[in-house]
Amino acid sequence: MRMVTILIAFVAAILLLLGMAAVRAARHRTQAPIPGTPAPELTLNAQDGKPASLRDFRGQWVVLYFYPKDFTSGCTKEARNFQLDLAQYEQKNAVILGVSGQDQVSHEKFCAAEGLHFKLLADPHC
Repeated sequence: MRMVTILIAFVAAILLLLGMAAVRAARHRTQAPIPGTPAPELTLNAQDGKPASLRDFRGQWVVLYFYPKDFTSGCTKEARNFQLDLAQYEQKNAVILGVSGQDQVSHEKFCAAEGLHFKLLADPHC
């Protein structure tokens, strides 16, 4: 009988922890942007050390992508693919902006190593 009580208490504790985690996740969840609405203002330093703002690209299409880290396999592949297709984006008056949490020095090394010719922006809060 004691084992059953311990098991019930254990299951109840697990359910309580799962419930608390669900409430916390719901509080921190943000709404996805509505298609067609303007992006919020954004100014971050690029790999060249100069600030880049979304307002600098008004009148152009902006492909703003976020990635976890420079020099990782998936992020490198993604950046290479953007570079391979860069001329097609430019023909459509579009710019590519990549954003991650690394600093501008890391972005500069990543661009040099991979031959990237679009801006990577450093967001320390990303």
